[in-house]
Amino acid sequence: MSTLDRIYAIVHQSRKQAYVGRTFMTLEARWQRHLLAAARGEEKLLFEELRHAPQEWDILECEHSETASEAEWIAKFEADGYSMLNEVGGNRKAPKRRDTAHEAEVKAVLEGVVQPKLPSEEEKAVFRAYMKKQRDEWAARTTKQV
Repeated sequence: MSTLDRIYAIVHQSRKQAYVGRTFMTLEARWQRHLLAAARGEEKLLFEELRHAPQEWDILECEHSETASEAEWIAKFEADGYSMLNEVGGNRKAPKRRDTAHEAEVKAVLEGVVQPKLPSEEEKAVFRAYMKKQRDEWAARTTKQV
């Protein structure tokens, strides 16, 4: 059984910033993982941006195929004038088909071979606290503008 790659972009339209990624997950699940990583304080350009105002970012599906390539989509966004948040030396040069340990684990979950590893209660609490803080800050900014 072949699993299709999903190329997605996390985009801040007004600042012309983007991050291109690749996953076997749904976009919603991948978005939640990015937000959780940001809430945990992981140090990547994307996560630093998401910590400030996640509601200003959109996640878009670019391609869903067996030959999906992040590098091609990064080049398309750069050609459109976007500043990329992908880390240098990261997945930018990844081959069209890669099978990292994480992707192998996700494949196994999707194929029903293993049960998914769910976030711990502590991870859920960190994420809920982060999202509450973001909602409160957004509500405060919105209220001041009205």
